[in-house]
Amino acid sequence: MRYAATKFAETALRMTLEVLDHRRPPAQLRPVLDAALIDVVRAFAKSSAPARGLGAARLQRIHVRLIDPHTAEVFGTYQRGPRVLALAAQVTLRAQGWRVSAVQIG
Repeated sequence: MRYAATKFAETALRMTLEVLDHRRPPAQLRPVLDAALIDVVRAFAKSSAPARGLGAARLQRIHVRLIDPHTAEVFGTYQRGPRVLALAAQVTLRAQGWRVSAVQIG
């Protein structure tokens, strides 16, 4: 179960960073993020330009901690140019599969 949550989290967070960098349209987050989070990510991506000159955000490392069989906490780092930044999320197992139910990107 932890392996599935880890693989899902890697994909979902990488996609989210790509949306924030304007490399992917926000609609592609529908299968992985809760609807309310998609709206927040879309609004944030519209209101901020990608960090010019620092390059694209690259997911570096994540760690997953299972809270219960249906919930996991995710935390890790990503790199933008020479800067290393933190991110965190909560993923929840639902009938349709894993979904990001909360996210914090620093």
